[in-house]
Amino acid sequence: MLPFHFWYQRLQEIYSSEESKAVLGKFFTERTGRSLAFWMGENLEEWEAHRSDLENLCEGRPVQYVLGYEWFGPLRIGVNSSVLIPRPETWELVEWASEQPSASFLDLCTGSGCIALALSTFYPHAKICGIDLSSEALETAQRNRDFLNVSVNFQCMDVLTENPPHGYETWISNPPYVGLDEKSTMEKNVLDFEPEMALFSEDPNRFYFRIVQLFLEDATAQTLFFELNPQHVEEVQSEVLKHDLHWETRTDFRGKMRMAKIRKS
Repeated sequence: MLPFHFWYQRLQEIYSSEESKAVLGKFFTERTGRSLAFWMGENLEEWEAHRSDLENLCEGRPVQYVLGYEWFGPLRIGVNSSVLIPRPETWELVEWASEQPSASFLDLCTGSGCIALALSTFYPHAKICGIDLSSEALETAQRNRDFLNVSVNFQCMDVLTENPPHGYETWISNPPYVGLDEKSTMEKNVLDFEPEMALFSEDPNRFYFRIVQLFLEDATAQTLFFELNPQHVEEVQSEVLKHDLHWETRTDFRGKMRMAKIRKS
């Protein structure tokens, strides 16, 4: 049996056939610069050089964690089990936010820093800050900042109990928004390897409502962007409109209601 078929069959114990090929394809393309088609015909010795990583993949560890990074738009963002893997729908949120010129951005629940760092490439002279409760996540964000050589300030802070720094015109957040009752619908490798505190909230609206209140209290803040839980859009919208704020939404590339833009007057 060729090495490809051996590892391909192993991966199919946890992924579909197409997903297994995609995982192997991404791993080998990123790690070696050669496509999966090339590796399909390679001998055992060549594959053995990657055995440790392949075993990790077969245990369900996301390929991004095995590689140590994920592409976020054109940016290479370092990732590990202390931060969520950046998703393409979050890049769509960044693109929307980048359409509105701003002198300052505040990224709440920054994680790997991918949102704040991406905004810094659109607006290199803007004042940008990312805040997060996890010191380990912030260490990753700081390494990403240094790797990308951009200017972003990161602060350790609990947005649920502390007030964020003032003086930022545009706020943006992809907070923990998955309800505990949604765990059964999620993929095992996400549950097993991605940080629970960055994914789940006992009340999926808790962060949204808190951030809206903080946004209202900050005179400098004028615009707020959210990545949304599609199952709870109406509740967040109701809370926003209760305060006479302007509400606008967009769908993501899958057609799900995923993003909101909130403005004062």
